[in-house]
Amino acid sequence: MTLSEIDRARVFMFDFLKSLFWEEPTPEKRETWLKVLEKIAGQTDFEPLDEALLDLKEFLRETSPKELQDEYYELFVNPAREKPLVLTASYIIDGKAIGPTLAKLRKILNEIGITRTENFKEPEDSLIFLLDLMTTLIENSSTSNIYPKWLETIFEDFLLPCAEGAYERLTSEEKAYFYQKCAKVLKYYLELEKRFLVEK
Repeated sequence: MTLSEIDRARVFMFDFLKSLFWEEPTPEKRETWLKVLEKIAGQTDFEPLDEALLDLKEFLRETSPKELQDEYYELFVNPAREKPLVLTASYIIDGKAIGPTLAKLRKILNEIGITRTENFKEPEDSLIFLLDLMTTLIENSSTSNIYPKWLETIFEDFLLPCAEGAYERLTSEEKAYFYQKCAKVLKYYLELEKRFLVEK
């Protein structure tokens, strides 16, 4: 069964959001982001999200790939950081890398029949895995009654608190110029997604 126009748009946005946080920014990624933002910034009919997307677009226009890469290193790679910047649900909810939240999520994934591929280095409760998981659940929700059942649970219990924690951490980081803007886009898109799930 083909996806509805709304579900295609949701998948597109989750893929875009995942790309913002997935690995080091490259010149090619920056160009792709700018092309996407040219199409969607100011077009969502949700003012906070539109403002965040326009702000991100203007920032990317004025920022070099090298500056983006330096920021990524400083936030996510630099071993000299006093506190590591970890964007996982367990770290945010439980205060530790491997906690009850990750165990709970793994139990759900096992029930759904979804496994993390070997080449995916991030844990299942990482922000990027959860964003990717949302696309999988949306894409398969029309073919199985298992997926819709768990979609709201994954969103409410794992993705939302993970994203809220990421927003708090990134917006309090003095050197997180690009990723603060990404966190705002994420925050406001998830507000829109929450409205969709409530009204559905």
